[in-house]
Amino acid sequence: MDTYNVTMKLSSYIAHPYWPELSELIEIQKRSGMNRARSDDKRESALANYLKKAGLDMVYYQKLQKAVTRHWYRVNNDDPNTSIIIPKHQVDGMLSSACNDAPAGSRFDPNDVRVLITTTDFITDRKQSDGVYSRFVTIKDARGNTLSNQKQLAKNEYIKDALATGTITIDPNEVKAGAVKALLEYALRRVGVGAARKMGYGRGDVITFEKA
Repeated sequence: MDTYNVTMKLSSYIAHPYWPELSELIEIQKRSGMNRARSDDKRESALANYLKKAGLDMVYYQKLQKAVTRHWYRVNNDDPNTSIIIPKHQVDGMLSSACNDAPAGSRFDPNDVRVLITTTDFITDRKQSDGVYSRFVTIKDARGNTLSNQKQLAKNEYIKDALATGTITIDPNEVKAGAVKALLEYALRRVGVGAARKMGYGRGDVITFEKA
């Protein structure tokens, strides 16, 4: 297996993570019946009663609330002072989306790309955001199903002109390094990584692609 050290420069990037804690938070709110209560006092009472029966407490609930507001994947997701990363699953998703339309010689079956090309998380040179991107979006659930025709204001932190480093590993008997590099270059230019890609976020260039 051959491993390549890769550096990308991103003109912009939005992570917009979906945290596992969100599913648990929604389940607690649904099972407690707090959203059906007509007053703040009754909502708090319904939540407190449910948490007690479930062997949980308000400290745990508040921890869940805080967790789902995190804007970034990090080296340590619980430490806002650690570096922002581009997670492996977003890199893989970008490459898979680019497979069919990539230049000749760098096209792969989207179903095979995660097997033929092994990526890592890419660690950026940033710990803080450079700004906030706001727009109105359609309300959808975790599966992408539209919940309401009413638009809601969405805000996401973004970084710009950031360097991100990681590795890509391939079997030289199965895949040519030049083809993988070309796919990555195309994906960064035309597909993008992360969220708000249709708005132009997540674009960039390959700076280095060197055998380790």
